[in-house]
Amino acid sequence: MGFEPVAVEELLRQFKVDEDDLARIRAFGVLQEVSVEALIHDFYDWLEHEPWFSSFFSGGVPPRVKSLQSGYWVDFLKGIVDSDYVERRIVVGKVHAVINLPVSAYLAGMNFCQDWLANRAREVVSDADQCFQLLQSLSRLAQLDTNIVMHVYASQSMETIRAQGELTRKIVAEVSRVVSAAANGDFTLAYNRQSGDDTLEEPLNLMVSNLKRFNQQSEQEKWIKTGIADLAGVIRGGLTLSEVATNSLTFLARYLRALVGVIYVAQDPKVVVRASSYACVFDADDNPDINAGDGLVGQVLIDHERKHISDLPGDYLQVSTGLGSRSPRHIYLQPLIYERQVKGIMELGFFDALDSTQLALLEQISEPVAVSINSALDRDKMEHLLKVSQQTSLELEAQQDELKGANEALEAQAQALKQSEEALTAQKDLLEHSNLELQQKTQDLETQKMEIEAAREELQLKAEQLYLTSQYKSEFLANMSHELRTPLNSLLLLSQSLASNKLKNLNDEQVEDLNVIHNSGQSLLSLINDILDLSKVEAGKLTIVVEDTPLSELTERLRKQFKAEAEKRDLAFQVHLHDDVVGLSIQTDKHRLEQILRNLLSNAFKFTRAGEVSLAVSRTADGVVFHVTDTGIGVSAEQQKVIFDAFQQADGSTSRAYGGTGLGLTISRELASRLGGEIALDSELCRGSTFSLSIPLRAPASAPEIPLLRDSKGACRSQTVDASADTPLTERTAGAMPAEKPLLIVEDDADFAQTLSRLAIQGGFTPHVAASGMDALMKVMVLSPVGIVLDVGLPDTDGLQVLEALKSSPVTRQIPVHIVSGREDVDIETLRRGAIGFLRKPAALDELKVLFARFETLLQRGIKHVLVIDDGTSFREINQSLNLSDLQIHVATTPEAAFDLLQAEAMDCCILDLDLDLGNFDGLGFLKTVDADTDLNLPPVIVYTEDTLSEVQFNELKRYSDRVVLKGRHSPAQLSQEVTLFLRSIDDRLPPSIQSDVANDPLPPGNLEGRKVMVVDDDLRNSYALSKMLREHGVRIVMADNGQLALEKLLAESDVDLILMDIMMPVMDGYEAMQRIRADISDSIPIIALTAKAMADDRRKCIEAGANDYMAKPVNMNSLMSMMKVWLYH
Repeated sequence: MGFEPVAVEELLRQFKVDEDDLARIRAFGVLQEVSVEALIHDFYDWLEHEPWFSSFFSGGVPPRVKSLQSGYWVDFLKGIVDSDYVERRIVVGKVHAVINLPVSAYLAGMNFCQDWLANRAREVVSDADQCFQLLQSLSRLAQLDTNIVMHVYASQSMETIRAQGELTRKIVAEVSRVVSAAANGDFTLAYNRQSGDDTLEEPLNLMVSNLKRFNQQSEQEKWIKTGIADLAGVIRGGLTLSEVATNSLTFLARYLRALVGVIYVAQDPKVVVRASSYACVFDADDNPDINAGDGLVGQVLIDHERKHISDLPGDYLQVSTGLGSRSPRHIYLQPLIYERQVKGIMELGFFDALDSTQLALLEQISEPVAVSINSALDRDKMEHLLKVSQQTSLELEAQQDELKGANEALEAQAQALKQSEEALTAQKDLLEHSNLELQQKTQDLETQKMEIEAAREELQLKAEQLYLTSQYKSEFLANMSHELRTPLNSLLLLSQSLASNKLKNLNDEQVEDLNVIHNSGQSLLSLINDILDLSKVEAGKLTIVVEDTPLSELTERLRKQFKAEAEKRDLAFQVHLHDDVVGLSIQTDKHRLEQILRNLLSNAFKFTRAGEVSLAVSRTADGVVFHVTDTGIGVSAEQQKVIFDAFQQADGSTSRAYGGTGLGLTISRELASRLGGEIALDSELCRGSTFSLSIPLRAPASAPEIPLLRDSKGACRSQTVDASADTPLTERTAGAMPAEKPLLIVEDDADFAQTLSRLAIQGGFTPHVAASGMDALMKVMVLSPVGIVLDVGLPDTDGLQVLEALKSSPVTRQIPVHIVSGREDVDIETLRRGAIGFLRKPAALDELKVLFARFETLLQRGIKHVLVIDDGTSFREINQSLNLSDLQIHVATTPEAAFDLLQAEAMDCCILDLDLDLGNFDGLGFLKTVDADTDLNLPPVIVYTEDTLSEVQFNELKRYSDRVVLKGRHSPAQLSQEVTLFLRSIDDRLPPSIQSDVANDPLPPGNLEGRKVMVVDDDLRNSYALSKMLREHGVRIVMADNGQLALEKLLAESDVDLILMDIMMPVMDGYEAMQRIRADISDSIPIIALTAKAMADDRRKCIEAGANDYMAKPVNMNSLMSMMKVWLYH
């Protein structure tokens, strides 16, 4: 590819260089103050300090180069632009391409020279207008020059890029060949260098060599362990000394392929006796006993060390077979040592010397055989003592007979008894002395007991001090969080407000400065959160939620998350699952596991400038291991000792090249420990690192803590997380979406949510995705969707609570909700709470299409269908009471007719006269039959009865209906109200406070105009920033700087719609203020706690004190506005 020259006139026109510009440059170039020589001199003074200078001028700058550059700028200052001038610039571009001068280096040089000329122009041209025109002329001509050079450089570089790509392909193919062979156990292949610059040959071949060595070591260790295990099998059990000696000698001779062998047993510390032999012949007069120091066997008994005798003479010992004989060349004497005593010696003969692996086995079997010999000797001693004891017993019996006959002789020995009495007296004195010694020992024991009790009390005191220290630390972190978040709150709010530039009085640079301030504040907030995360882990307050975690889905998410980062840094990123983990799911906390891997991968990308980052997953004996490998800067051996400590980095100096707090690895290590695993590091400085995360197949369980939030009436609901960020699913399919039929998909599984979104689009809906319960409630208020697909298992709360919240609000109760969940226990429960249907995961594609078709049917069908099961006596008054234009009533007088209607039509409601005689059924029996039939869909039921139900009947009936209408004078009107209420709300358990205002029109979603909100905060910066943002939305503000003042203003102004409450305040804090409001003023006004503390206990305390919801400072205004709308329209 060549450079296509452009006509001089076209270039001058394109860059707006006219004759006046050239005339100014010519006039400027002849001035004495404008010296090209001085320009070149200053240029090289600057150039020598640039990092790329040594790459091109390591031996100094050739004079010819300086001469050419002087000519370049002399030519420039002549101000004559013709075809020769353009050709000379083309030559400059080709030279730059040949020497591979970086584009940035050329542009930096041009900028320097242009700035130099501009400075001279300002010095010599006093008139400001003329100086400005001259600077414009210099800039235009410099741009023309740069354009020519860059176009030539780009065209010349294309061929070089193509050649480098071909070389890269060859290198990858060669690496794949060698690595694939090594992975299959073939370590004979070597990497062949692909070019002179290819540096992979030595490290790759070294890797293969190391793998080969590791494989050999593994086989050797396996051989040794197998031998030890098999030996233990033959010497286990209650064997005699002879059996132990024979079994151990025979096994080792066969396992080590010894020709001959003898085992000696030490029955005395200084004598060993031959206990067994293998393939040896001894003369009858050979002495089997060997004393310490006699011969080499006796010397081993003294030295406790193995001896090796080689190059034995031919007549030393003959190993004979039926065909001939031969002398062994090597003899090994191995002492068998247990508790520093030689229990035996094993002597083995071989033709060839033993290798290191065989010698290692011989060394390691020493103690097990010695232990077995010692046990056999002990058993022999015990048997001998048993025999002696039995013999002694017989002798005692004989002596007893003799004593009976000697009774008379004893009476004659009175004199002897007197002597015995004297002996007893002496013995009594001895006992008294012993008694004194016992008393002294008792006193010593009492003293020791007191010392132990004192030590125990001291330990208890230290434990209490440690507990208090931990409390003080948590309190300190919480207070520091408050002190840091409080100024951050106003900083972030005001910077975000100003950056929006609603008054259009800021320029782009000022807006960018404000965005920088806001982003810096967010970075500081992230640091505070990291410190608090570490505190939670250390305090043991982090909960682990064990759930099914498919490894394929986990790694795919990580691959997608870091794909853009890899492309941005020009790094290869590989994710590999070994065959033994493909399709495998483990039981662990998938969010914590993903957090660990994100930390490790983020570090890998941060510290890797070139090469690749990889994530590999494989099985271990009792779990799985994740290897995160990079080719980055590596970690020195010294830093590896402390890198997992808090606030530690591989480079923690003030001149370090990488940012960060050093908390990521600390948190990751602690999280790994909570998951039952560990993190190991294998790294070499400047060669990269491998972090290995090993976790079990099932993590230790920990019950999740889900604090409860209060609704506006004081009831409780589950706390949700801040997950307001939109999923990208709707953005990716926005071009194909229909309008005006929004449908909300509440699903935390991104892949399944994408599938549902595509099906929704095919069905004519506009899908919006929410990944959490709180996100769903916020989006419902904004979108007003025509339908909701809801998962029950959400990360922040139970989906049934989301369903209950939707059906409890007059704004959302009429939206149809369809449940799609993998839980087995919620299908009937969801229908009772107002869902239109339930679908269990995994769902077939056809079932999902039917789901969306059902939403379409509900949209198109304005008439509600009501099934009335009645014998006709009550139908007329029921029909009159339900005389509504949007109702179609179907009547069944028999169970069979009711079954047919339920199969033919999707009923919205069923009215059942519980007093009817339905043949084989009563009313309750009919409900049981329909509920048990999988082909029939039992709609919500309103029971119509004359009788007062017993407690047993009522509890049985509650399985199918929570509404019971008693027949009477007002029953038709009451029944009409119940049916209308149900059909308007699609919920069978609305609270009475909401049933009364079902017919009222709800306030427009998202409208805060005219609402009165009380802001309670002692920090004027926060109050000012928050009230300023709220007033922009038309909110009326009432301010109080402490809890006591808030109570007084609430009593004076009863029309406050919502309270934003700070916690740490003087006079009366937020906790006490909320408790007083709930007890003395109102239990219904929504209260949102805004606090700079972010510990788990603070969340719980806020809810227990009376808050409906909670948000940590610095607040996100979008999230706060959405939360306010949820509670104002709840």
